[in-house]
Amino acid sequence: MNSTTKNTLYVVIAIVVIVIIIALVGKSGSSAPANQNATTTDSMATTTASATGGTNTGSGSNVVSPDATTAAQAMAIKLQDKAFLAPLVGKVTMRVPQTGVDVTLVGGEANYTDTNGTTKGHVSVGPVVTSIRTTDGFDVFTDMTVTRNGEPQVQHYAALFHVVNPETVKFKSTVLIGDRLPITSIIAKADKSVQVNPSLSIMNSEVGYFVEVSYLTRKNGEPITAAPTLPKSISVNVKGHIASK
Repeated sequence: MNSTTKNTLYVVIAIVVIVIIIALVGKSGSSAPANQNATTTDSMATTTASATGGTNTGSGSNVVSPDATTAAQAMAIKLQDKAFLAPLVGKVTMRVPQTGVDVTLVGGEANYTDTNGTTKGHVSVGPVVTSIRTTDGFDVFTDMTVTRNGEPQVQHYAALFHVVNPETVKFKSTVLIGDRLPITSIIAKADKSVQVNPSLSIMNSEVGYFVEVSYLTRKNGEPITAAPTLPKSISVNVKGHIASK
């Protein structure tokens, strides 16, 4: 092999080596940004999931925790359970109807004295009649009774409490039913103009809805002391958790 051939071979080998080195350097440089971008994307997805309380799926989307959903559903069931609700509404501060006096219930009851100090009596929150799911919680109705010392009347009221959760329970309003006229049922009926989810029967608190309050009354001519046996019902409007005839 002469010197010219050897020189040519050396040049070819050098060129091949240079091409291989350039290819390797180029591949390494292009993969680094790709990995960096992937890391940044995953980091942003994780931050978003943490801020919204969701679970990161790796693609930036959020999924509500199954445990959180189950807990919310369980609480919604409890807030429609009369036995669960009774002690919650039985310890609130409320205004005794037609007195202007506020009392704090203990075990669902309280004594009161009017602002003049001349009239004293007793208020009982009564049994929970129904719990109506609304767009911002639950409207809980009870058969409240109010008496005055020395008087035979026992006035029954449909009392409304707004319940958001076990820690947020507020007395809102009452509707007078009558003397010794017990409530038998309260059924929610949406106005035709109100959008309602029929599968959940969720009432719109802001727009309002109606309830049919059923109770027992006396027949014509019966004395006030007679036990009421005649079924009767009235329609009551509920808007913003305020009940009114």
